[in-house]
Order: sequence, then C-alpha cells, then structure tokens
Amino acid sequence: MTDVTDRLDAIQKRADKATPGHWEASTGMADAAIVFMPDGYSFKINGHPDARFIAAAREDVPFLLDLARKQQAALDRAHALADEMDQVHGAIRGHVTTYQLRQALGGDDA
Repeated sequence: MTDVTDRLDAIQKRADKATPGHWEASTGMADAAIVFMPDGYSFKINGHPDARFIAAAREDVPFLLDLARKQQAALDRAHALADEMDQVHGAIRGHVTTYQLRQALGGDDA
C-alpha cells in the first residue's frame, strides 16, 4: 500500500460514516447558516461559504475519492509498463511505450 492509498482509505472511511444523502445549506440569516442533513439533523455554522462547503462536501468527497483512485490506478499501470519497458530493447521500444502508456492512462492510441 502506498501513502496515497492509505490516505484515500482513511478519507473513504470518514465519508462512509457520514449521513448519506443530499445535504442543504440555508443561508437566510445575516451572519450564520444552517446545514440540514437528510436524517433531520441540522447544525448552525458561522459563515455562509463554510456552510455551503460542508453541505457540498457530502457529495464532492465521494466523487473526488473515486476520481483520485482511478487516477492512481492509471499511474500505477503506467509505472508498471515503464518498468516492463526498461527490460525491452530495440527499435520497437518507443512504439510500444507510447501505445501502452496511452492505453494505461485511459487515453486514445492516436
């Protein structure tokens, strides 16, 4: 396991324990806001930007975790291919590296 994987796992555990569903931020008060959770729980927080951030984080964090895991997997595949290519010699090396690395990173092969 890498430090990145460990960190993502820790974040995932915290996100999984949070109340599921769409959270809302009510910003009708002058200097504070209320964050409403789907289970009926709510809490007051000072600052509208903070409340919006907290409410959005419930959906943003899982999205970003998924994206980070996919990118980490692509990087891991690219590193593995680069290690493999270190053992390949001859003119074919450059062509195979370009094609396989593009595929590993999820890109096209053009």
